[in-house]
Amino acid sequence: ISYIYNGLDIKLTNTVVNNLRETIGISKNSKLMVMIGTYEERKGHEFLLKAMSYVYQKHTDVHLAIIGSGSKSETSRINQLVEKYTPNKNVYLMGFIDNAPQMIKGADILLIPSQNFESFGLTAVEGMLNSIPVISTNTGGLPETLGSNGVTGLYSPIDNYELFSKNIIYLLDNKEVRETIGLNGKRRAENLFSSSMMAKKYKALI
Repeated sequence: ISYIYNGLDIKLTNTVVNNLRETIGISKNSKLMVMIGTYEERKGHEFLLKAMSYVYQKHTDVHLAIIGSGSKSETSRINQLVEKYTPNKNVYLMGFIDNAPQMIKGADILLIPSQNFESFGLTAVEGMLNSIPVISTNTGGLPETLGSNGVTGLYSPIDNYELFSKNIIYLLDNKEVRETIGLNGKRRAENLFSSSMMAKKYKALI
């Protein structure tokens, strides 16, 4: 069996479009975490908000931006989950945003709480190419995308939101580790998930 990883245009990813911090209205010194995903249950919004209820017990001033959208009923469900697990916290439902990979530049952590059907992890690569440390679950292809746990990213079981929260707190508490994992992830993504690398391998296969 042979395989060719999906690739992204690194130059496009490095294009600055807008800044999520400016859109929300927070300073560059505030800790900002981002999740990108449609409002489907498999994306793990409830899992994430459960984890964040623990994070906010220690870090009351962190900010969480959730980028994505869904049907009227799905949107209502997400709003109810926010009220249930993180009431009156710095949680922002941003809705759908064009060029989300560029918008997340400057985020401190990218969160992927997916519970099912994540065959590759495109969002993870987008974060890695922007030197943003990624914390995810271990569903589908996410572990293979992130690589070495604790080195190029962090991932935990899909049913363990307490460990997910501990991973978040660990990176919030350790700036040097956070930056190191971000840079390690960027190198991994550049080596394995560039569009030029993908094109070369397809050419060689054909």
